[in-house]
Amino acid sequence: MLTVYYWWRNKWNNHPIARQLAHLGDADNNWRSVAASINIEFRRIDKFMSGPPTGRKIIVTDSWVMKTSTYFVYVAHQNDIHLTLAASEEHSISYENMTSVQFIHIDVNSANPNISKFTLR
Repeated sequence: MLTVYYWWRNKWNNHPIARQLAHLGDADNNWRSVAASINIEFRRIDKFMSGPPTGRKIIVTDSWVMKTSTYFVYVAHQNDIHLTLAASEEHSISYENMTSVQFIHIDVNSANPNISKFTLR
């Protein structure tokens, strides 16, 4: 309960996602304008989404790459990232449709030092 109170103080500026979004904007933009930009692109129909209905998802919009996890949302601006193929896995049977499947792991490295690296699968 104290953690939520700490996040709520100062108009949610203390929340970890708000602090991450603050690093993605320029000097004139605060985290709310970055969140509004992401929201506008997320509501469009021409985005890519992958992942099960419950669990981790990968979302790619015109300008953003996002990965949701249980406790955090990783966000990077497409102009600031380098994508690297980290690994690939091949499985003879998929749990979804009983055919072979290949998974690739892509590292997302941001040129912004305040944005942590994350991996897409």
